[in-house]
Formats: sequence, structure tokens, C-alpha cells
Amino acid sequence: KVSNHMSTLSVDNIQGQTTASDVKIPGHVIQVVQKFDPDVSTITNTGVASTFVTCGSLSQSFTPKSNTSKVLLRASVWIGTNIADRLAFFRFSGGNALNGVATAAGSRARTLAGHYFSQATDATQVSFEYLDSPATTSAITYTVQIAPNFTNNNIYINFYSNDTDAAYIPRLCSTFTLMEIAQ
Repeated sequence: KVSNHMSTLSVDNIQGQTTASDVKIPGHVIQVVQKFDPDVSTITNTGVASTFVTCGSLSQSFTPKSNTSKVLLRASVWIGTNIADRLAFFRFSGGNALNGVATAAGSRARTLAGHYFSQATDATQVSFEYLDSPATTSAITYTVQIAPNFTNNNIYINFYSNDTDAAYIPRLCSTFTLMEIAQ
């Protein structure tokens, strides 16, 4: 239907010229997957500082539909501690996500994000993201990783050190969202 000043395109289906399911508009989201972690967990350091482990249950298999796509990784993690003057480091693994860390500088930990605990009862939400270029259509397991910079004590996931059973003490949730972006 066409008028003098405005056009309307009405369709029931859009399909690719050579393959029925291969219509990709650059910059648009092709698929979204989210991992939701409502459970509490504790990262207890084993005596080696800056050792990365999976953050709670924030690990997700993801299969890109195109080998030219980018994958936007977004994490929002609730953490707490029971000791002051410490750091927690974060990064993603899987695909080429380990490219998304700071430049090497001596023996310093190479991270994407971090949080400083100024008090022993600190709890905070840390959010970070990275745009990966996996160049594959095979399944990739992406993981949110966390590492304490200290050799003792704990980092708490989705709760903090004062875990008293009271209405004013929260239990929290963390999320990991993966979005395939067409190129």
C-alpha cells in the first residue's frame, strides 16, 4: 500500500534469497540467552592469590548462528566478603573472551573488572561486559570467573558475611546474559 508521502510494507514472512533462515541485519540481536543464579556460594581461597574459578553457576553453553557474529557478554554479580582491604577480580572465559583483560604488566593479575572491599562486611553488585568475536558456529561454553587477590578468607556470591536470618538481610541473585549480534 503506497500513498504520496508514506509507504507501508506489510509481510507475513521474510526469508533469505539463498537460505530460508539466513537473514541477518548488521547490528541487530540474533539471539539472547541468560543464566540466572539465585543460589549462594562461597569462594574459599586455596592459598594462591588471583586464582580464577567459576563464579557461582554462571557458565552457559552458546552456539552462534553465524561465524561472523559478535557475542556480547554481560554479567551482574553480587559479592561480599568477611575481610577488609581486599580485592575481587573478574573476567570471562570461552570463545576469545580471555582477550578481554588488561595488558600484561609484570606479575599483576590481568582482569576485566574488580571490586575493592574496604570493610569486612562489604557487599556490592559488580557489572561488566565484553564483546567477543568467536568466529565459529560451534557450541562455546562461556563462564564468568572470579578470583580473590588474597590467600585466605572468603568471597561470598549472592550474600554477604552477615547472613543472619532476618527480614532486613537480603539474599541476592546474579545474572549472565549472552547476546549474538549480527555483523
